[in-house]
Amino acid sequence: MGSWGVKLYQDDVAYDVKEEYIEALRKGISNEEITEKLIEEYTSHKDEEEESIFWLALSDIQWKYGRLLDKVKENAIKVIDSEIDLKRWEENSKLLEQRKRVLLELKEKLNTPQSSEKKVKSYGKPYKCEWQIGDVFAYPLKSEEAKKVGLDSQYLILIVVRMSNCYLESIMPVVKIKVTKKGKIPTTVEEINELEYIQSGLYTYMYKYIVDVTVDDLRQPKDENKLTPFYEFQILTSSKRVIPKELQYIGNFDNKIVFPKIEYNVSNKGSFTTTSLEKNVLWKSLEYSVIESYKNYNLKQAEIYQLDYWEKRGINREEKDKRIEEFLKKRGLL
Repeated sequence: MGSWGVKLYQDDVAYDVKEEYIEALRKGISNEEITEKLIEEYTSHKDEEEESIFWLALSDIQWKYGRLLDKVKENAIKVIDSEIDLKRWEENSKLLEQRKRVLLELKEKLNTPQSSEKKVKSYGKPYKCEWQIGDVFAYPLKSEEAKKVGLDSQYLILIVVRMSNCYLESIMPVVKIKVTKKGKIPTTVEEINELEYIQSGLYTYMYKYIVDVTVDDLRQPKDENKLTPFYEFQILTSSKRVIPKELQYIGNFDNKIVFPKIEYNVSNKGSFTTTSLEKNVLWKSLEYSVIESYKNYNLKQAEIYQLDYWEKRGINREEKDKRIEEFLKKRGLL
């Protein structure tokens, strides 16, 4: 989880909540059903900080679409009044005051009458992407955000790793993404393999007790930060029209591209119950979403990489790792 500003959606969790909520509305799912699904997804982590961000984001987006439920409003206001969300901003008094204003404005808005339900354009007929596993595409970076991180005039290299049919019979691409460094589109598998992968997220068991996670989760490979990265992006595609014209097809390199050595083992997906492994992105926000992931994980700007991250949550990291090791040894897994 990472934040890059004090505004409500300048945060991985808040941004994802907003995107998931809108996408679900477009699929014709009822507001109540969406809400219950999101509550289950975002409040079962035993992470107080993430849960507070969730209620703030969900209340705001529901209010904007004229669908604010009483329990969502009550939980959001409870978060604001408790000031629990402000704890992570205490080290910077300027940002703390800015965040306070953001939350007070949200509370004031939630206490005003919302508009009638806004119509949401549905996806209509399921779309079935014709891409093949191993297809590789190049997408040019040209935003101000790309310039800020030194990726101006570079290309995202999209590698199709599988197809997903989880959205109302639609078939959409799931890709791993690399980024060029010299502003040149690779044409051979050797050139593609030399490029850096962009991490889409990470898996970590943010729990105080071993019993809260499965054995498969504990056995996942860890990087130098003792975290398990994953690299998949699911691009939500409703029709050919939404695919950018500047996207260039490079070729198909199935079974020739080298994937990251350390990443979440997708064969154990059944054990991953707290969130999806893929980061869902829209074509219109692809560049923004991928660059945020690049900043948070490749450049290690996400809060979880701070030395005191675990301590702030009352978790002794060394003790946690020791207990995990003992747990696995007792079961003959180490």
